[in-house]
Amino acid sequence: MKKFARLLAFFLSAAICACVCAACALEKSTELKYFSFTLNYTGDGYVVAASSEEAPITIIIPAEYEGLPVTEIAENGFSGTNCANIKELVVKAENVTVGAHAFRGLPNLRYAEFRDTVNLTVGSFAFEGCPELKEIKFSDKLSVLSVNQFAFKSAGFETVEITAGNVTLGDYAFAACKSLKSFRISAATHTVSETAVDMCDALDGIEYVPAN
Repeated sequence: MKKFARLLAFFLSAAICACVCAACALEKSTELKYFSFTLNYTGDGYVVAASSEEAPITIIIPAEYEGLPVTEIAENGFSGTNCANIKELVVKAENVTVGAHAFRGLPNLRYAEFRDTVNLTVGSFAFEGCPELKEIKFSDKLSVLSVNQFAFKSAGFETVEITAGNVTLGDYAFAACKSLKSFRISAATHTVSETAVDMCDALDGIEYVPAN
């Protein structure tokens, strides 16, 4: 019995350490060598994409670069084969547009977080075809969220919760998420396409909760 208790304590300790290490990993900055930065067309911020390096498992996109904010994630910016290892994504930018196809088809991406984002636009097909993407976390500061057509098509979500001042979901924004069972929006105003959650067979519909 004592031997069993010691083994149980060991495995519980190992599990706790693993969870703590995973949380720590999401706090560490990603080396800049994994990114490519280009000034946006107005010259007041940067567009970020993956560099030619093979991306690590955890990618944390910074809020700024060389004293200017990161304002956009480039079209197709992280959809190359060198990004196939990415499992966890954190975006720290305050006002950001995720370009079309930015993270499309990443086979191992399972977690995405917009940590400090106030205004967010997610472009068409941005996360389409990410079957392991089971969790997305939006900032509690989120004011405006706009999700364009097919942005999260065929993702692996079981639940989605959005709290923001204004929410807009375009055509087929979360379509064909076969595992999706719960979808809740709490917003002062919302505009949601009739096809936003089309082909989500396990979902009865979107639940709208009055904003606080």
